[in-house]
Amino acid sequence: MRRRLDAWASAGSHAPDEQPDDEWDCLLGPVVALLAHHRKPDEIAARISAELRDHYGLEPGGDDVGFASELRVLWDADVKARR
Repeated sequence: MRRRLDAWASAGSHAPDEQPDDEWDCLLGPVVALLAHHRKPDEIAARISAELRDHYGLEPGGDDVGFASELRVLWDADVKARR
C-alpha cells in the first residue's frame, strides 16, 4: 500500500531520487483506516486531496477517485486472500 501511495502522491512533486522514504507516511494511516472501515473511494479521495493541499501545499492532480478506487480494490483483494 505504501509503495502505491508513494508513487501516486509523488507524481510531479519530486524526482524519485529526491523523495524521502517516509514522505507520504502521514497519509498511510488515515487511508488504511478508511479502507478498513469500508469507506467509499470518494471519501478516501477527499481525505488524500485535503492532506495534499493542507499539509503539503500541493494541488491534487489526476483522477483522485480513480486512484482511491484502485486502493479499495487492492485492499479488498488482500483482505479476501487472508481469509
